[in-house]
Amino acid sequence: MRFSRPPTSEMKRLPAFSLVELLVVISIVAILAVVIVPVARNAQKKGDLARCSNNLRNLHVALSNHLQEHGSWPQVPEILTQQPELYGKWWVEQTEPYGGTLEAWHCPSLQKQLKDEDFEGPHSKPVIHYAVTHFDANPLTPHKWSTQPWLMEIADSHGIGNLLIFPDGSVQGSNDAMRRIMGDRPKLPSGK
Repeated sequence: MRFSRPPTSEMKRLPAFSLVELLVVISIVAILAVVIVPVARNAQKKGDLARCSNNLRNLHVALSNHLQEHGSWPQVPEILTQQPELYGKWWVEQTEPYGGTLEAWHCPSLQKQLKDEDFEGPHSKPVIHYAVTHFDANPLTPHKWSTQPWLMEIADSHGIGNLLIFPDGSVQGSNDAMRRIMGDRPKLPSGK
């Protein structure tokens, strides 16, 4: 059996942190957390904006392909005015053969805000996050006005206004789009 000896003054002490050193390390970690957390949130918001813009572009391609193949914009049936719960399902079905998936109809930021992970919605009636412009059957109408959006996000979930996609495939927030449109028009007198 071996007995350990009590510590003597000749034995060296193990290195340890002083209270000041420990407080400095905790302060540095706290400062880094304060700096990194907003940067991470901002990166996540930019990622959601990019995914939402990509969804709009995918739907733009699907609608363009539908327009090219059928020679007209999808014409919403009259029955949907009486059964609005089928509206989203109808649009998904119209664009699905051309790459318009159900997931493409959902904005990731809005999905998080609604805390709804079920893309099918209640009772398998898809809820879509983009409103579609209703055009007539003339194949030229969707391209007639360059400032007429094809799709519009149903809410400002990115802080730049509702996202819009235009006939040329460009995506803009409604705040910037309105500035651009209004900038092209003469200013009204202020009435002073």
